[in-house]
Amino acid sequence: MAEYIDSSVQRKTEYLRDWLDTNLSESAKAFRTQSGYFHYNAIEPFERILNRIAADGGILRFVVGANDGDLYAADLHDILRILAKGPSTSLAVVRLKGAMFHPKCYHIERADGSETAIVGSANLTENGLLLNVEASVVFDTIKGDSCSILRKIAGSIDRWIGRQEGDGLFHVRTGRDVDALAREKIIDVVSPRLILERITSKTEREKSVKLGTRVPLWKRSPRRSKAPTRAEKVKILITERASGTAIEVRPIVKRWSKVAIHEMPRKNLFEAVILEWRESG
Repeated sequence: MAEYIDSSVQRKTEYLRDWLDTNLSESAKAFRTQSGYFHYNAIEPFERILNRIAADGGILRFVVGANDGDLYAADLHDILRILAKGPSTSLAVVRLKGAMFHPKCYHIERADGSETAIVGSANLTENGLLLNVEASVVFDTIKGDSCSILRKIAGSIDRWIGRQEGDGLFHVRTGRDVDALAREKIIDVVSPRLILERITSKTEREKSVKLGTRVPLWKRSPRRSKAPTRAEKVKILITERASGTAIEVRPIVKRWSKVAIHEMPRKNLFEAVILEWRESG
């Protein structure tokens, strides 16, 4: 029957990474996922298995969110290199206006016909897999769970792949598609959350409350040189003019201020707060 896992208990068996280690293995013939956030380094340890599934003609389906544009071209280019090796592979990006694409579902079919899936709070990022406090429910036909439930989870992912592009859904087949999404600011946009984290010092964040810490139980994948760091993402923002506004975005020295949204055009305002960066003399 269905199993509940919760990584607040820091045991490997309670993490999404352990489920992937166990099930995204030589027995897997299909892998489907929909995730609100996606970083390629989360899936990098499984490159060999994913390459084999693609080459064998198995199903690989990735549906990932670009919430606030916080999805990066480098990650999409990397996963496309795997998907390009098979005839039954798909990649779709979802970005919605006024709402987030927020599911976290993972489904695996095995060569013997059995299926397993996990539905929970963990995104397909390294922090989601091996660091954050996440809770999930695991289903497996080998353990007696209903095939209809597993089919419904797989179908929820297939439904995005089968839909016609539009209404925030973008099918990505080639590197040119990725570059087009970046040009249109669907991806590669620095979100307000990252800006605020960057300009709020560690001392300021922690001065009133002592924060807890967690240590990953797995070794992190080495950072790929072409993947932007958080500091680089913010640098991108402060060296460009904010599209669709009259604000010149400049490096901050000492202070920042909010600009009332009603005073600015709604287009490309990150659907949140526009920050005006000012030099203080």
